[in-house]
Amino acid sequence: MSKDLHRPEWLERVKATHTFHISRLKQDEDWTIAQTARLLKRGIGPVSEDLKVASWLKTHSHILEEFEYFSEVIEWIRKRKHKLMIEELN
Repeated sequence: MSKDLHRPEWLERVKATHTFHISRLKQDEDWTIAQTARLLKRGIGPVSEDLKVASWLKTHSHILEEFEYFSEVIEWIRKRKHKLMIEELN
C-alpha cells in the first residue's frame, strides 16, 4: 500500500492523475487505467483509487477536501457507497 498522503498532496495527486488519464482517453478511446498506471509508474489499484476519488470530488468536494489523509477519503467513500446501496435495497 502506498504512503498515506496529507492534504494537499493527495488532492494534487488525484487531480493530476485524473487530468492525465482523461487527456489520454480523449486521444484514444480505448485507453485503460492499466496504461495510465504503467506510464505513471504506479500500480493499477492506486491509480484506480485516485480516479474514483476524482469522480467523487465532482459532487462531494466540500466534504472530501476537508479530510487530512487520503485513507480517510477512501474510507468515507466506502462507507457512503455502502449506505447508498443499503438505501437502494429499502
